[in-house]
Amino acid sequence: MMKVFIVEDETAAFENLKDMLTKVNPQIVITGNTESIVQTVNWLQKNPVPDLIFLDIHLSDGSAFSIFDILPVEIPIIFTTAYDEYAIEAFKVNSIDYILKPLKETDLVRALNKFNKLGAADRYAQIEQINTISPQLRYRDKLLMPNNDQLIPVNVYDISCFYTTDKRTCFYK
Repeated sequence: MMKVFIVEDETAAFENLKDMLTKVNPQIVITGNTESIVQTVNWLQKNPVPDLIFLDIHLSDGSAFSIFDILPVEIPIIFTTAYDEYAIEAFKVNSIDYILKPLKETDLVRALNKFNKLGAADRYAQIEQINTISPQLRYRDKLLMPNNDQLIPVNVYDISCFYTTDKRTCFYK
């Protein structure tokens, strides 16, 4: 038996996903359904941990990624959404798959097979691997500043402010 939790704010989409899940795998038990960030956080805090979460990104009260800012979620997630621009961000938060709506049974079967092939240790290893390959924000720590006919590297932490006069930019340390 696989315990699945669904976060979906559209009733028709929830019913469709629930029907498809029980059709492709009769061992799946839907343990709960929520429609918002607040409901989802409350549900996850008060109920036994499911094996898998199906999560829509656009919920009635905002982006589902807000859930991860409020609560650490270590449960594998399959995102179901109509938007493809969130795929990179999705894989930073325990995602094992990303299915675009309208859902197709073949995509659902592929995602469930991927989940089943990964044992618990493999799931966490995959999540860690995704976290290490995802691009991290890096900011420059030096700037090249003109000085006569040269460019001098200056550590940004040594600069207190910039000013511009007569088409010339200068800085104070």
